Parts: sequence; structure tokens; C-alpha cells
Amino acid sequence: MAEVIDICPVAARKFLSFELGMWCARAGARHVDIGSRLGVTRASVSQMMAGKNLPSRAALELILSFLGASHRTSALSTVLDIARSGTGAARDHVSTAGWVVRDGALSLALESRASSMDVLDTANIAPLLRLPSYDRRFRAVNDLSGLSPCESWRPTIGEFGDRVRWIVAESVLDDSVGAPVPAEQLHHLVQASLLPDVSVRLLPNSAALPGRARASFCVFRSPDWTVAYQENDVESRYFTDPALTGKYEHTFDALFTAALDEQRSRDRITDLTASHARDGALRDEVTV
Repeated sequence: MAEVIDICPVAARKFLSFELGMWCARAGARHVDIGSRLGVTRASVSQMMAGKNLPSRAALELILSFLGASHRTSALSTVLDIARSGTGAARDHVSTAGWVVRDGALSLALESRASSMDVLDTANIAPLLRLPSYDRRFRAVNDLSGLSPCESWRPTIGEFGDRVRWIVAESVLDDSVGAPVPAEQLHHLVQASLLPDVSVRLLPNSAALPGRARASFCVFRSPDWTVAYQENDVESRYFTDPALTGKYEHTFDALFTAALDEQRSRDRITDLTASHARDGALRDEVTV
């Protein structure tokens, strides 16, 4: 599937830092060892890993080879070009050429670097809100086995320094991954909503969704950048133009106001939890 990518150089730099750090940790490599391979100091490597300095293409290839991640060279070379550019746009980059299926790695990198984020879920529960057992089932049903290994490195709720707001469409909880969401996952949603700086609101089935909100989207923010991301069954798009990100922020704020408040959302999800638990018990009786 061709991905349509439009990210600013700052976001690309964050992503490059994220992946290099991930592969370095996976390989158990020290910065001094990488520096010896490149012929530079440990401090220079640390600057690259932190995203403060960018490697050359040749240095990037050597680093990835040393870390056992040569298969990421094509994709990360594209990201490096964006990070170095003044315009920061790369379009129709095909996943089979090395990019991550459904942009999984890029969205995870932005999650890990964002200081706050707003998420509208209209099709499935966001990865950060999933229990591991539910996440495995979701990935299996949706054939997401091709996602980058950094899928397992995603941050967890509570690691963000600022506000995290989620709007979950009620229809997602009624029918997700081909079946009602398990009771234990719904209980997890309630517990997540009680964390500091985390707001989870339920959008009732009766609420009308504007065109922009018919597909799930996220708005990631950091002090120096804002990225809006929207995904549907055909493509994934990232927007950094303030005029476009502003529209997503306006849409989210309107839906956040229209959704049930936090306590009413918890009450409704708790009711669904009890209902799904009863349904699960009945299914178990039938199976036995």
C-alpha cells in the first residue's frame, strides 16, 4: 500500500532518533562501539542518537549495518532526507520499498516524542489503550504482522508529560475486531481514564460525525511542532500545515464537547463491561 507522507523536518528528526535508539538498545550496542566503527567520538554518536545532529547517508548505512538493521536503510534514508530538507515532504513512498506497513513506526515515534495528544477512535481502540491480549487479537484479525518490531516499544499511558485526550466512538466498543470488546479490556479503559492528565470520553452512537471525523485521527503536539495524522482503509496521511492541523484540532474540540463527560463515560463503559461479561459467560456455557 502506498503511504502518503507529509511531515516536517523536525518530526522526521524525532522519528530517526527514535528508531536509531531502538535498534541500538536491541543490539545492546554502546555509543563508544558505534563511534569506533564510524571513526568518531562517543559524544558525536550520542548527539546523533538524541537527534541533535544528523548522520550522513554513509554513516547511517554503517550504523544500521552495525546494529543488524540493514533492512531499514531504504526507509530511514528517506526520513533522513526529509530531516535535512527545507520543505520536508516525501509522497507516495511505497511500503514494499522499505517503509513501515501502515506507518506504524512513524506514528509510534510521534507518540513517544509528543508532549500531548488528542485521539479520535472511530474504528478500533487506539494502541496505547489496548491490553496486550487484546492487541494480539487485533493484530491477528487485521493481519498487522508486518508492522515494524518497534511496535512493542510503544509508550504506555502515563509517560506523557502533558494532556492526553481520547474520544472513543461507542460503536467501537460494541463491535471491534469482529466481536464485542472483552470485559477485561473495557475495565482497562475505565482504569486508564482515572490516570492523571488522561481524559477518555465516549461518543454516543446518536452523535453525528462530520466528514473529517469519519475516520480515526490523532493530533500530536510538542513545543516545536504539531502533526495531525489520519488513517482509513486506503491510505494514511500526516499534516503539518497549521491551516490543516487547526481544522483537526477544531473538529476534535467540538466532538470532545459533544461526547459524554469523563464520569458519564466511565459509567457507560462500566455498564458495557458487565454486559459483555455476561455475554462471555453465556458463550462459555454454550461452548461447554
